[in-house]
Amino acid sequence: MPPPYSNHRQTANNKTLMENVEIENRLECKICLSTYRLFYVEDTEDFFYRKGQLAAARQHTGSKTRLERFNALCDAWAKRKRSHTR
Repeated sequence: MPPPYSNHRQTANNKTLMENVEIENRLECKICLSTYRLFYVEDTEDFFYRKGQLAAARQHTGSKTRLERFNALCDAWAKRKRSHTR
């Protein structure tokens, strides 16, 4: 029985979610025993990459349309401000 807080569909699709994924866990950290501060070791990192997502993101033009809408909104606002000052 899945935990009550988890989504049943999510647990069923875990295998498909992890297909075409590259993961490298190389992040290192050290703990100072006198202060209990956590320090990350230089030149270490974690790496997560889902194959094919960069090409899909480049094909997506929704953000360009959103930017165009924002620029049109700013232009309309500036035009209204200029007409009110005259």
